[in-house]
Amino acid sequence: PVSDSEGNPEFVITMVNDITENKLQQEKIMEAHNLQQAILDNAPIGIYARNKQGILLLSNKKSAEIYDLKNDTVDEKGFQSYETQEQVEECLSREAQVLETGEPLLLPEEEYVDKAGKKRFLELIKVPAGGAGGKPDFVITIVNDITENKLQKDKIMEVQNLQQAILDNAPVGIYARGINQAVSFKNKKAME
Repeated sequence: PVSDSEGNPEFVITMVNDITENKLQQEKIMEAHNLQQAILDNAPIGIYARNKQGILLLSNKKSAEIYDLKNDTVDEKGFQSYETQEQVEECLSREAQVLETGEPLLLPEEEYVDKAGKKRFLELIKVPAGGAGGKPDFVITIVNDITENKLQKDKIMEVQNLQQAILDNAPVGIYARGINQAVSFKNKKAME
């Protein structure tokens, strides 16, 4: 209050700051964040990002599923508290390589064994991102669980090898001809 010469309140000064624009911007930021999280959480692949210090910046539900974690138990260290020390060091070493070179790193088939002993095969792509002046500040890792595909391919190969062994050791000659009558297969006995 502003007082008169006798000390009695004469009037009050009120200051008003219009925060409408700030509120609208905050709402837009929250909408963008919610949209980003919805996209991440519904992606059919795992996605997570760590900074130079190895601190987890974001992760999606599929990452937690792949690494057999509850998403709410993923802390700022990410999956480090659930991996072996060797796995942590290897992961951080690869991320440091991506940060240093600025180049993506493709790991087409990585074996991952969680602390419960469950084995998975993962395809990983580590991509540099962020940063000023072209120097990345963090690494985004895209994780695709290829366990089922790998096991199916291994089973197909096993069956094919077994079939080949049976055919090669058959006591009679076996030929396979295509539509054009060209021989597409002969076993060992047929070549004698």
